[in-house]
Amino acid sequence: MAYYIGIDLGTSAVKMLMMDNNGEIIKSVSKEYPLYFPQAGWSEQNPEDWWQACLNGIKDVVKNSKVNASDIKGIGLSGQMHGLVLVDKDCNVIRNSIIWCDQRTEKQCRNMDKSMGRYRITGKDTAERLKEDRACSKALKYSILRKDSFMNKKITEEGNEGNYI
Repeated sequence: MAYYIGIDLGTSAVKMLMMDNNGEIIKSVSKEYPLYFPQAGWSEQNPEDWWQACLNGIKDVVKNSKVNASDIKGIGLSGQMHGLVLVDKDCNVIRNSIIWCDQRTEKQCRNMDKSMGRYRITGKDTAERLKEDRACSKALKYSILRKDSFMNKKITEEGNEGNYI
């Protein structure tokens, strides 16, 4: 029988389940990770916390389901899409992720709302606002990933070594 793992990267935890090809849930697990508030209005997370929680969750689901890892035919991933992961040219994380509930650019957002209209703000505009943060400015030379894109990259790179199940 074929099995599949679904992974949901939430704000406070990664939730995952294993199901068979009939859609029957075999095992589910949730692994929490911390949020950091370095200043009032700031909300951050360490992407390594997501990764470790994901690895531990996958290991738990597989081990406790008693399913042979070779019978797992696919992994699906979803997550809060407004987590900003700043990485260097080698995809190493430069700083904690700025997550959806962060309010450090409130002033810039209000100014942009006035000048451009609320619904015209794009990812490029977000990058422009972040140039004021030194660590963010450094990352803009390389890449900005969403939370789920970062985790997809980690899963596919690490998965090739076969050491996450």
